[in-house]
Amino acid sequence: MMGNYHQGSAQVFSREDGSEQGSEQGNINKSMVVKVQVSTGGDGILVYSKGKKFLCELHRQDGPQAYQQLVDTIEKKGFLGKKAYFTAELLEDGRLAIKVGEVLALQPW
Repeated sequence: MMGNYHQGSAQVFSREDGSEQGSEQGNINKSMVVKVQVSTGGDGILVYSKGKKFLCELHRQDGPQAYQQLVDTIEKKGFLGKKAYFTAELLEDGRLAIKVGEVLALQPW
């Protein structure tokens, strides 16, 4: 299930089974910078932090509208239309909030 968060400035991602998206327990409710890459052949978006302490994959079926908004933002504002950096927050309930309205500059990683 995916849905809007913070008045549409972020997209919130969680798995249908309610489990959390990533493994970085220490960043719960803390902001982090994530690289978001659109898959060239499949239906998935790879999301990870520097050093890959946080890593997850998002899928269209989890929430088609939010997924498409993220893809559109990356295609329009991202590097070569394939990747972009965003601020994100891992929420206490395991959902990932990505601030799609704020594309960050290219990072050195």
